[in-house]
Parts: sequence; C-alpha cells; structure tokens
Amino acid sequence: MTSGIDRISWDINHASGYLLCFDVPFGPVDPGCHADHYDGIADVLRRRLSRHEQGKGAKLTAYARRAGLGWTLTLIWENIDRTEERRLKANCGMAWCPRCRTEKVMAKRDPAYGQAIAAAKAWRFKPGLRQGVPVDVQVMMILEFHLH
Repeated sequence: MTSGIDRISWDINHASGYLLCFDVPFGPVDPGCHADHYDGIADVLRRRLSRHEQGKGAKLTAYARRAGLGWTLTLIWENIDRTEERRLKANCGMAWCPRCRTEKVMAKRDPAYGQAIAAAKAWRFKPGLRQGVPVDVQVMMILEFHLH
C-alpha cells in the first residue's frame, strides 16, 4: 500500500460523489490501459479534494500528482452512498464527464477538431530521470493546431 494514502470508511451514506478528469491520460501506452478519470466519494468533499492535491487522496491521484499531471473536477453527485459510487465506477468515467462529452460532440461536428484532440491525447508523459530515478521536473507542452 502506498504510504500516506487515506483510507475512508465503507459506511459512507449521503455523501458527495465526484469525477476528476485528468488533463492528459496516463499509464501504459496500450489502448484501454491508461487512466482518463477518477471518481470517488467523500463525506467532506473539500477536504478530500485537498488530500488528492497533496498526493494523499487515492493511489491513482497520487501517481498522477507525482508524475506532475493535473485534473479538473468536472462533476459532483450529491447525496450518494457506496452502492451508487460502485455503480458509477462500473461505467466508464468518460460516459459521465461533461468535458469529454463536449470534446466528443465537437469532434463529430468538425473532424479536424477530433484529429487535434486525438493527437493531444496520444502524448504520454515520461518523468525526468537522474541516474535512472524519476525526479520532479516542470514540463510545458504547447500544442499548436491550425484548423481550416
């Protein structure tokens, strides 16, 4: 188990569910093996999101934070329990994500937009290494597209 990661009770009722959409999918390059989203449940949402930002909320968000990746809170479900959270997790986060649904609609309307989004999402982060060990680095990725 990753040290410092919070474990929250399974007995949560009437909590807030939430969906985080990662700025860049990460993980293995193989299709279907990378993470686009994280959804969770919290009795005090602000505190839970703060823990994610600190890299101590969940293993997946801790890995993303260590890799220097960000995310956007795209959806909040009020008054759900663990059963409902599991139902939401069983579905792909992209099915619920307003940001991803918008990108999908725009890609259908304009194929060039879809190609630009696909090219951006194909990029994979590789951490900077010093003597074979990942180190903290800042990365700025500029993608310039000309849609005609």
